[in-house]
Amino acid sequence: MIIILILAALFTAVVFPGFNGYFGEPCPTVNLDIFFVNESTMEFRHMGGDCLEFDSRSLGVFLYVNGKSYLLDASSLGDLEVGDSKLLNLNEVGLPPIEFGSRDEVIIEVVDCNFGTLVSYQDLYVPVHVTISP
Repeated sequence: MIIILILAALFTAVVFPGFNGYFGEPCPTVNLDIFFVNESTMEFRHMGGDCLEFDSRSLGVFLYVNGKSYLLDASSLGDLEVGDSKLLNLNEVGLPPIEFGSRDEVIIEVVDCNFGTLVSYQDLYVPVHVTISP
């Protein structure tokens, strides 16, 4: 009986690959350039690939500073298509007060929340001392 259940599960996984509960569009593929414009603003520049919909719940933007992770409210970026460039004010994305500078490790990750896959990873150069004061 157990063998029949295992075989049925394997058959379902092979024949119906979308049977995991999500039948939406595949994860976006992009070339995204992210960098600091000044001490509290970052620019997101779409260099190629799929359109990104930051105002939907399907994308998550995470800021990592010295090993700590923060989820950003990047909905103000809206839809970002190839050739688009938009600014994100870090004082308006739900961050607590933070200070960091050029010697600190700062990473931005854009994650497809539907699949849990990494869409973009950017290890940032911080040219100035950054002070976030929401």
